[in-house]
Amino acid sequence: MAVGFSKTTFILVATFLLDKIGRRPLLLISSGGMVVILATLGLSLTVIGHSDKK
Repeated sequence: MAVGFSKTTFILVATFLLDKIGRRPLLLISSGGMVVILATLGLSLTVIGHSDKK
């Protein structure tokens, strides 16, 4: 239920931003955000994996 709510919320936000700033800037901003989040996730999982091998 929470996933559906957040998905609907961000679809509405993206729709309004799409009209305001356009598709390309929205795509570039969201891609940059995904890169940062995935890099952080990968680094976190690597650190956790190395700390368990004591």
